Amino acid sequence: MRIPIFVCLLSVMALLGALSAGAEEEAGDYVVLPSGERLEGEIVSADAKVVRLRIGTRVYALDRVSLKAVHRAGAAELDPDHLAFVRDVAPRLAHADARLRTAATAALRALGEEARPYLEAVAEATDDARVKEALLALDLRADAGADRAAARAAWTKRFIDGQIEWATANVALKAEQEAGLRKALEAFFQSMRSGTDRTKAVEGFFTSLENVLTKTQIEGIRKAWQSFGN
Repeated sequence: MRIPIFVCLLSVMALLGALSAGAEEEAGDYVVLPSGERLEGEIVSADAKVVRLRIGTRVYALDRVSLKAVHRAGAAELDPDHLAFVRDVAPRLAHADARLRTAATAALRALGEEARPYLEAVAEATDDARVKEALLALDLRADAGADRAAARAAWTKRFIDGQIEWATANVALKAEQEAGLRKALEAFFQSMRSGTDRTKAVEGFFTSLENVLTKTQIEGIRKAWQSFGN
């Protein structure tokens, strides 16, 4: 009979001290509990639903969904459902649409750092170099996305501030025009992040300036962007 992990946990923990010597001999197999604690023993069997772990003379049937990780002989025992999920999501890490790349990253990061063996297994099997690179480079920390988003936002703000400063000095940008130019620049970056073709995004940017700047100012900015390859 399968025993939910929270039912058998106390009896398992009670055995650990008495069986420490035996556990050292069988340290190659272990499971990781939601709390991060490691239970060592012998994995008798493991499938997508149940992991049976022998500790001493008793065998405990643990719900796989309740475990953070399963290791047999020191190597991660991959759950077929998790492996299939990573395999299905992985191609979107290299998709042309930035929204799909973001969604795929968030989905894989939701699995936690214990998902690293799954990413490595899929990376090893794929023939797509871009997907392989994205899988191996993916940071699975829960706060990694927030860190990158903050860094990107800071860089974007610095760039826009620089553009405002340049326009003030070179095309006589007026104080009352600054908000409109800033809004157009923010929309341009948002368009690029969503996967819009760069040429279309640039033209959309200059079109949005028509009600903000004079034709002379717009042409001055356009020439400057062209000279720097933007």
